[in-house]
Amino acid sequence: MIIKTKSNDLPAELLTDEVWNYIFLTKPDDQSVVVPKVMQTNQKYLQAINIMRSEFRYWYPMDLRVSGKDLITNHLTMCLYNHAAIWNEEPELWPRSMYCNGFVLLDGEKMSKSTGNFLMLEEACRLFSTDAVRFALADAGDTLEDANFSRKRAEATVSMLFVEEEFSKKVCERRDIELRDDEKTINYFMDKAFANEIQKLANDATEHFDAMRWRDGILAGTIGLQNARDAYREWCAKTNIPMRYDLLRTFIQFQAILIAPICPHFAEHIWVNILKNHHALGGKGKGTLRDPQGVWPRNLNVDLGISRAFHFLQKSIRSLRLDALRDAKKDKSINAAYIYVTSKYPQWKLSTLAFMRNACQNNKLIDKKSLLSSLKSAPDSPCFHPEYKSQTKFIMQFASFQWDYADEIGLDALDDDLPFDQKYVLEDSKSYLQNSLIPNLVLDLQIFDLAVDPDAPGPEKKKQNATPGRPIIYAFHSTKK
Repeated sequence: MIIKTKSNDLPAELLTDEVWNYIFLTKPDDQSVVVPKVMQTNQKYLQAINIMRSEFRYWYPMDLRVSGKDLITNHLTMCLYNHAAIWNEEPELWPRSMYCNGFVLLDGEKMSKSTGNFLMLEEACRLFSTDAVRFALADAGDTLEDANFSRKRAEATVSMLFVEEEFSKKVCERRDIELRDDEKTINYFMDKAFANEIQKLANDATEHFDAMRWRDGILAGTIGLQNARDAYREWCAKTNIPMRYDLLRTFIQFQAILIAPICPHFAEHIWVNILKNHHALGGKGKGTLRDPQGVWPRNLNVDLGISRAFHFLQKSIRSLRLDALRDAKKDKSINAAYIYVTSKYPQWKLSTLAFMRNACQNNKLIDKKSLLSSLKSAPDSPCFHPEYKSQTKFIMQFASFQWDYADEIGLDALDDDLPFDQKYVLEDSKSYLQNSLIPNLVLDLQIFDLAVDPDAPGPEKKKQNATPGRPIIYAFHSTKK
């Protein structure tokens, strides 16, 4: 704006190539620069072009240009060429980044006035609210894919924001909800896991937002947070243990911060009116989103062992529930169960894991097809070990199984040992497991670590199927009272 304003103050005949080169191609601190002749005799004009040059150097280089994918082959390419040609000796002035997006679909269809499938932005905000529209747009898709704005998603967001507002009010006002106070509480595993998961998801959301992956950002910072809260709430309900007040306030605070870039009005309302903070979340100064040392969570400490243990519990609950329900369909009289865990792999599985780790170079998971092909043909494959030749089929199945697990949680799935005590995690949630595996039934439940108790009761076939991180359930009818 200053360049435009100041150039209007100068006679057009003075704006020569020499003057523009002085503004755009010279540095203010370069003492060797020669002032254009046409400006040497007029101090007012010289001051004007020096201000223009300083203004340009202040704003350049361009940090980010956002545009549509249809302009990649023309405008955006020429933008790079032009900068490279003009500032060939100063590549630091070239554009630092460009972000391209696809076209916008409406409910999965191309927008078209002729078909009536279109929605004006003002109308969308009137129908769903500004925050709900922004959330639905963030969820519509990133990168070069065509983004799909879904009316159903926008409607669901209106409901979600209302539900979260009501939940936040109940917690902060301690109304219609039984809560534990921090100083009076026992630290259960789920308390630690929930607190740890909040920090992990905040780190994940920050990483996604920094990379302009908006959908992934809200999946971690909003939906992921709510899923963690829901798991914690269900666990507490099934075990008759009230939720911790301080943890829920932390959840509400983090949710408000992490949703603020997408739903600023909702976030500000929660931050000021419900959490009762005395400064605006989106304001200036200390304790705001604009403060580099302020409230935005960055590089929070996360206990990876607790994180893995939490996901182990969540995954185990799902698999144990499915197995228990399948057994209950076969036998309606089931009222008891044994859960088997083990911390040790048999030697052929350890050899398979070692082979898989060696195949994954630079800490990156090799693609599944290449891995299985290598297992079949590599001379050092456990499939060719004299003692394991009869186990070839099981080696391939186990490798495929562990690859899927590694694809889900990372290369930690290929470790020989787990960084947590499986039995402790399940024992701490025993009451929850008893009440949630089979609907309307409280199971008489026992948990065995086969590494400690290899002679635990129950069928050997079931016990043999247990592997580290994969508990097995044996459900049956017990005559004990």
